[in-house]
Amino acid sequence: MTTYKKMTRHSKIDDALSQLDAPQGGNGEVRYCDCAETQIDGERIPSPRFHDCQYCRARSTLVPTAVKITNEVAGSNNGGGHWTRVFADTMEELAKRCL
Repeated sequence: MTTYKKMTRHSKIDDALSQLDAPQGGNGEVRYCDCAETQIDGERIPSPRFHDCQYCRARSTLVPTAVKITNEVAGSNNGGGHWTRVFADTMEELAKRCL
């Protein structure tokens, strides 16, 4: 059975979400890794419950390609979040290879 840390007051939503997702073993240990996704504002946070280091590393290598494709499709205009939506869709499509 997974147990969770007691929530404390946070000023950052990322910190609060990481506490909700971070499992603890029966001895209170929290799992950490070296992935960029588990570092926020220079501080290492516990790995989320279903974190897959290999998948995260593979997906991270796709970012430059996704940026290039997004710039070709959407240009540099992010009016209404268009660039961001195209980037997210592009990353999802490229990341299917990583699964």
